[in-house]
Amino acid sequence: MAEPTRHDPAKAARILKVTRDSLLRRGVRGLSVADIARAAQIGKGTLYLYWRTKEELVAEVVARDFLDATGEYLAGIEADADAARPHRLCWALFRSTLEHPFVRAVQVADVHTIGLLTEHEETRRLLDLLGPGVLSRDLLELWREHGMARRDWALDHQAYALRALLAGFFTLVTGTSTEPIADLKPVFEATVRALLDPPDAPSGAVSYSGSDSGSTEAAAVAALRLLGEQRDTLRAMLAPVEI
Repeated sequence: MAEPTRHDPAKAARILKVTRDSLLRRGVRGLSVADIARAAQIGKGTLYLYWRTKEELVAEVVARDFLDATGEYLAGIEADADAARPHRLCWALFRSTLEHPFVRAVQVADVHTIGLLTEHEETRRLLDLLGPGVLSRDLLELWREHGMARRDWALDHQAYALRALLAGFFTLVTGTSTEPIADLKPVFEATVRALLDPPDAPSGAVSYSGSDSGSTEAAAVAALRLLGEQRDTLRAMLAPVEI
């Protein structure tokens, strides 16, 4: 994501960790390069050898949160091909977003945490790659191809409906005016199935009609390829630093 050479990976990792911790405590408005440099025990000028601007540094912290979330989706499908089915993968996307603070901040436009970072060039690239609308549409095309989603209405309309469904759950779960539901997962998964299941899919069935174990495996392979390509592209945008 940043062009300047990383002279010291351990130092870069320390800067990233300090920035992440500070963002979670104080949000982007309370973040300054001087504070980051002091907490990371480096000179202020040294930080600019690693990231050219504060916005670029914050964008990388956000991108790494997306990378961690993507790794979770991939691990789930690698462990169980059935995890690539719409109701299960949508739940994984939803749950992971709630658990990753910066992915969540982007999803709900949390101005306190990330400010106007979504207007930053690098963050726009990130959203173009892994934003909820992009993933919803790409995965929906995959599910339709493998008989896991109905194809009796326009793809654009179906993708919009899926994104609206996800946004609605995010709004209710992250809001303060709605009573929480005791067990959200079955409600969420049933809602996704009601929206996307092919018309001949038996209610509550493990296997969809017309979607046998072979097509399940094929869909899982395709999902792994799609998410893996996005992960690899995302990695190429980042500094080669482990944190």
